[in-house]
Amino acid sequence: MHSHNEDASEKAEIPFAILGALERLLCTSSLSEISVTAICEEAHISRAAFYQHFSDKREVGKWHYGLLCAQHLDNVGSMGYRQANLAMLEGFSRYRSYYSNAFVEQGEQSLFQYALYEREKKLEQIIFEDKGVAYSVAFSYQIAAFNAAAVQAVVTWIQQDMRMPHARMAELLDVIIPPKIREALEGCESG
Repeated sequence: MHSHNEDASEKAEIPFAILGALERLLCTSSLSEISVTAICEEAHISRAAFYQHFSDKREVGKWHYGLLCAQHLDNVGSMGYRQANLAMLEGFSRYRSYYSNAFVEQGEQSLFQYALYEREKKLEQIIFEDKGVAYSVAFSYQIAAFNAAAVQAVVTWIQQDMRMPHARMAELLDVIIPPKIREALEGCESG
């Protein structure tokens, strides 16, 4: 007999099983060619289990990106921006085929647009709500501009097959963060 905790643990593993299945399938097919049925077969789950977690195959990447983004930004205060970036880049690398394919798609519902929106929203939440920095339109604009540059840099790195070493990419991302945003995220005083 399964305990409630075992059932919850198994249910929590299903999204990772689905993402792993997508990663394997993307070695031979494009994202648009892969069906939910094929994903379920590869993950050894039912379609019902898939749809308990995701509305479609593109939601899988949005879920994982959101998870990586939240972990990355939540870890900046304890790890520093460069180390948090390194951890995030390693997370993308574990699912290299998925992200290489997913970031090719364009449009309002694309992973790229989702990444821009979710990361900016998380940055503003941490800076203005969690850290209590006074809101200003100018600072919000700076966050949006920095976010767009950072997301584009990571997407370009992914699309170039992650050829640049993770540590070097994390170092370059560290260079583009404006001091005021770094101070807010890392909790440092200027000086």
